[in-house]
Amino acid sequence: MKHKALKNQSKNPKMWKMPIPISIYTTICRHFSSSLPKRPIFTSVPWKYKNQAIKLAQQALTDYLHSTRSLPYTCADQISKNSLVSLSNLVSNIHFTSPTFVTSLQKYLRYHPINELEFFYESIGIDYDEVSEFLSNDKFYISEEGSAINVSCVLCAFGFPWNKLGVLYKEDKRVFSMREEEVKSRLRALKGFRFSTTSVIGISLAFPFVLRGELSGEVGALFDDLKKVFVGFDLESCVEGNVDAWYEACRKIRVFYDLGCEKGKVGKKEDVGILLLKNPEILDFQLEGQVISVKGLLKHFGLSAEEMKSVAQKLWSWFGENALTIKVLTDLHGTGSELQERVDCLLRYGIVFSKLCSMIRMTPKILSQKPEILQQKLNYLCEDMKSSLQYLDVFPSFLCFNLDNRIKPRHRFHMWLTERGLCKHEYSIASIVATSDKSFVARLHVIHPDAPKLWVDFSRTKSPLKDGEQ
Repeated sequence: MKHKALKNQSKNPKMWKMPIPISIYTTICRHFSSSLPKRPIFTSVPWKYKNQAIKLAQQALTDYLHSTRSLPYTCADQISKNSLVSLSNLVSNIHFTSPTFVTSLQKYLRYHPINELEFFYESIGIDYDEVSEFLSNDKFYISEEGSAINVSCVLCAFGFPWNKLGVLYKEDKRVFSMREEEVKSRLRALKGFRFSTTSVIGISLAFPFVLRGELSGEVGALFDDLKKVFVGFDLESCVEGNVDAWYEACRKIRVFYDLGCEKGKVGKKEDVGILLLKNPEILDFQLEGQVISVKGLLKHFGLSAEEMKSVAQKLWSWFGENALTIKVLTDLHGTGSELQERVDCLLRYGIVFSKLCSMIRMTPKILSQKPEILQQKLNYLCEDMKSSLQYLDVFPSFLCFNLDNRIKPRHRFHMWLTERGLCKHEYSIASIVATSDKSFVARLHVIHPDAPKLWVDFSRTKSPLKDGEQ
């Protein structure tokens, strides 16, 4: 009966009364994912040999694709490491015995050509159940896909995660028909908009048309918007150096275009604010089953507290089930009771339960720290930095940085510079804490030529990092 009640609650948001969660597992499952079955792999191999068999099979496939099929080694390696289901199907054709496994697999590959495109499509991130939609009866080898493998190699060399190339392939297959030099030239041109390599990758994954569209038209307008959003609203430091963060942020921004915003105007606070008040359902817009909370981002677009409250009253944001539980659970460290203790600590401090769910979804490592460490960081945020818990809505990663090595020294040094009139600009907490060491020192040099040396002396003593910190 208990399980049935919980199931009914998850289906009907209005029944949910927001109690303190009974267990961390049910909390994560209810608020971050649906039950997605994981396809079993290498079932023909005894469990004690499975890890070894996977590695040996991957190496055999890499050698086959590189030596026999003449694919570049890097691409062959990426395909073999990212096509576990296809590889499992291949291995199921062989009677497994540990001493002869590699020899048997190599022999099978010699006399039984595989459908290379099946492996390729799975490896670039297309779900195995969808792969058949991309296969054709008259194509069997990767070389028959024209320039697809060469374009993939160019994108991978630029920094695109190989297993995310499927995002581009599914949305605009024509990108993979371009010439290598065209792709290289376009990527250089996109960096010319003064965005980093990581930024260009995240933007391209969310907006594949930038790899083909007119630079002076729609592409240019989009990059103008993104500059206003990320630079003008000081969001860049929150996603610095992280492709996934850039991609997710850009996907949320894309919601506005999909709902009718004109490119070149999304960075204007007034226009976006009006759009949100007219279309509050944006706050619960789902992308491929994921519940996307954009409230933190919307604050940067200029909505006041009253406007946000008005929108919230029109549409209460239920943080329902989506496909992120698996990722969240794999990023958590600790026993069930330890994780529960950490959740309770954050709730007792005053963080709203629904917002805590959003924070954990964005930054699971928050829960890999002991309650006393979390308490110290929250105290410092609210008492010493004079901020509030609401700031964690837009920068939950604050809780993942080491307090003594990173947060305190950087904040105190900035305060010291400000008190002496050396620092005229008011930097956000995210900008102070999340900026890389190299960028932080470079900024100090701009503030004052002697500041970097003073900083070295100021931050000389360091403590060891704890679990979940950076």
